[in-house]
Amino acid sequence: MEIKLVSEHFPKRLFSAEIHRMKSRGHVLGAGAGAVVSNDKGAIERHNQLMEAINSLGNKISGMGEVSTTVVGDFKREIHEAAGLRQQLQEMSNAILQTKKEIAAFGHIGEDDDHIITMTSQLDAVVADTEKATNVILSAAESIDCQAERIRGHVKDEEEAGWVDEIRDQVVKVFEACNFQDITGQRINKVVTTLKFIDERVTMMIDILGGKSEFDGLPPPDELPKDEDQKLLNGPQLDEAKKISQNEIDNLFN
Repeated sequence: MEIKLVSEHFPKRLFSAEIHRMKSRGHVLGAGAGAVVSNDKGAIERHNQLMEAINSLGNKISGMGEVSTTVVGDFKREIHEAAGLRQQLQEMSNAILQTKKEIAAFGHIGEDDDHIITMTSQLDAVVADTEKATNVILSAAESIDCQAERIRGHVKDEEEAGWVDEIRDQVVKVFEACNFQDITGQRINKVVTTLKFIDERVTMMIDILGGKSEFDGLPPPDELPKDEDQKLLNGPQLDEAKKISQNEIDNLFN
């Protein structure tokens, strides 16, 4: 509702002389020296409308105060939630940093001497060396068996013949025992496959965390102290030509 100027709704306030003159002419006035003439119905109606408008405006202003209080409360709650979210993000950042350090412990990122690759190479070397040694043992046992068979053909004495037969029986046991190489090789190959699977997953995690460049600032993992016996457990060095490079490992999973 449009509120017009007060001067348009109310008659002017009357002076005492005007009030006296109007009374003498028979006009009825409201209470008070400055009252509005009561028989002016239009003025009264406009007065009531103005009062209603003022009351409505007051109610709206009061409602705005309540809205402002609600907005301030929501803002405070959002600030509190933002502070909690910041703390959670900081905890996530710390967890990611710790994860990077744990991954780096497998082998310092960017160096050629990766622990997992070294272990798989060592195990591959164990399988190869065991197979080579087993073949030597089998060849020697086969040669012994052949020689024993020749001797058995020239021995006439039963006791001596029994000795030769005992030798050949022991050779058979050597052949049977050498079957360990196949079983051992299979089991070691399973371990190698598992290690390569772990290395693949670690590489994927490194890529997820931003690549090898994200690990440049991390210090190399501390090595545990070794006693004299442990220092001897490294075994012979691998042939440089047989070492598996990181590129070969990457190509294996591509």
